[in-house]
Amino acid sequence: MLNLNKILEPAKTIAIGGHVRPDGDCVGSCMAMYQYIQNNYPDKEVDVFLEEIPSTFYRIKGTDEILHEIDESKHYDLFIVLDCGDTGRLEFSVPLFVSAGHTLCIDHHVSNICFAQDNYVVPDASSTSELVYNLIDKDKQKQFKDWLRILLPHIKEGARRWHENDYFGKQYYQNHIVAEVVGLMSIGIILRDNELVNYAYDGKNNPRNAKNVIEGMILMNGQPPYVGEPGSW
Repeated sequence: MLNLNKILEPAKTIAIGGHVRPDGDCVGSCMAMYQYIQNNYPDKEVDVFLEEIPSTFYRIKGTDEILHEIDESKHYDLFIVLDCGDTGRLEFSVPLFVSAGHTLCIDHHVSNICFAQDNYVVPDASSTSELVYNLIDKDKQKQFKDWLRILLPHIKEGARRWHENDYFGKQYYQNHIVAEVVGLMSIGIILRDNELVNYAYDGKNNPRNAKNVIEGMILMNGQPPYVGEPGSW
């Protein structure tokens, strides 16, 4: 497994970036990495670059320090890309990635092209947050678990708002609901919280659980439908 601390130690300035339209996993993994570096390497300069994040994540520590613009004249010793499969999805922070002295990508998307100098890409992982968790020191993992639990009510609130409101004529509705339910399930897997996993998968009190989302999915031309009774795939 990649040695995160070995990559962090030589860098004096570090930039962190994630994909466009950041969702729960993107924001969560970026802020987890940001806090890990701040807490364990207080002498290092670290900045997070993301587009505007959903308001449900504002209460997460450090999100008020996220930068939405870049200074192209600044060069970082290390750029860490999280939850992003290629430079195209980094958008505005690409110049910082290109000019960085060293680059690291941590991601779980099967489409990731391993575009950084060091890549920790595990398509079988539930989320990028899980991969960040795997890389940090074992004695820091409890702190990370506590932090993940803080995310839960915000993810649930985000799903509720998308369900009850007509944002953008609901054109992003399915995408966001999938992100919410996968985020909940991912956190449940990381925390080994079977109750949370069951809530996300087929919880009766969760009207947009994974089963319902799959049953209501829209298929493009040429895509075969799922086979079997709901919940049997």
